[in-house]
Amino acid sequence: MHTFKTSGITWFLEDEPLERVVQELAYEPAQRRVHLVREYEHGKVFIKFFREKGLSGQIRNRILPRGKKEYELSKKLRSLSIPTPKPLGYGVAPQGSYLVQEWIEGVPLLDWVENRNKREQLLVSLVTLLARLKSAGFRHNDLHLANMIASSDEIYLVDLHKGAFKKNFTVGDDVSNVSHALAILYESMDEREKEWFFKQYGGDALRVPVEKELARLRQRWVERKAERAFRTTSLLERSGNRITVRSVDGEIHGAYLATIKKDKKVKVERYADHLRKTYVHRRRLHRAWKHHVILEYMRFFITPRPYYAEGPSTSGPGYIAMEDLTGKGEELDRFLDRNYDGMEVPARRAFIGRLSLFFVSVLKKKIFHADLKACNIFVLQKGSFLFLDVEDLNFSGFDDAAIKRMLVQLNTTIPQRIPIGDRLRFFTKITEGLLPRPERKCLLKEIISESLQSEIVYEGVSGLKREAWK
Repeated sequence: MHTFKTSGITWFLEDEPLERVVQELAYEPAQRRVHLVREYEHGKVFIKFFREKGLSGQIRNRILPRGKKEYELSKKLRSLSIPTPKPLGYGVAPQGSYLVQEWIEGVPLLDWVENRNKREQLLVSLVTLLARLKSAGFRHNDLHLANMIASSDEIYLVDLHKGAFKKNFTVGDDVSNVSHALAILYESMDEREKEWFFKQYGGDALRVPVEKELARLRQRWVERKAERAFRTTSLLERSGNRITVRSVDGEIHGAYLATIKKDKKVKVERYADHLRKTYVHRRRLHRAWKHHVILEYMRFFITPRPYYAEGPSTSGPGYIAMEDLTGKGEELDRFLDRNYDGMEVPARRAFIGRLSLFFVSVLKKKIFHADLKACNIFVLQKGSFLFLDVEDLNFSGFDDAAIKRMLVQLNTTIPQRIPIGDRLRFFTKITEGLLPRPERKCLLKEIISESLQSEIVYEGVSGLKREAWK
């Protein structure tokens, strides 16, 4: 290898001409991770920097720098015919290390998740790659779809520095690889796809521990994103007491227009360019903002978009500035009271289909609303839906009892004249993908039975209405 030093960095390169490429790196970046692409000969090279934190990071950087580790793992994987970008060298700096490798023109498998035409190819690619890793005894430890690059009918494995070759590749190692690979994909897979995957790889004996690990990984991911809600991150910018979503266009500072709601918990005010929800209790504010941030990280836009959060101060309680939905639709109870009688049967069924699909998409993400009155579902004019009161969302999963409570509450907060057949059609469409038929029939009976024990209360076009079941 060609070895030289420049600006305090010691480089170990496969080819001497690469020296000209890395010489421009005259200082260590301040960021924890930096990715660079540079022209080299007739192609490009990819350079990644790992900044270490704390004493343990400094010790690791002296013993086995991440850049060197990934370089060595890549060489060994390639020797076993497992595609990775060709390693070209590494550099060791006082506060971190660099990896130099060939640049692969391709797309991450993550880009295929929402493309149904790519689903079969995606699953086949995962089965093939997982089998190769198992045969090699390699546990990746971060095998998500963004770390697999599709290029020229080949799948390249990247971001190897957390991985390790195991002398004894255990079921736990296999579960780790499979669960990381499926983590983003699994919620969108139907039962047929799941059965096919485990028939091709691991069988039912592997499916049980993988699904258990997927649940654990998801909850850990949610908790980590919630922890970042009050920091400066790639998604958020903190300045003093304010945390802003980076993707917000322009300044949000419109003038006050009116107070919409005020009670013991919250005050909702309309401003010229946003809605402001002020929380009396700090805990409720924190929970709402964490939930907004989790959804932003998920890119799952099922609530009004948040702009920024202002923390409590000596001058008053904290608030969240968010998208104003005025003129974009109305709450479900008002919408039904205003429109349902005039809808033809096909229009009613189309509406039920869209609303049930919205619920199914939410439940598949293991999210449910703990206060699902109809007034907390917003019907957009363009035909889609949003949840209001984001602080009442729950990301920890649900059971049959939680689904029943949610649907009973919804059932008792819409106009009594909505036919029982339409109600059952809606509940059936939601639960048929979640429960076996016998359990589903039992749940529907319980929803009806418990609903009949309560009066119907909803906000209609002319105000609050209370109705009895006939």
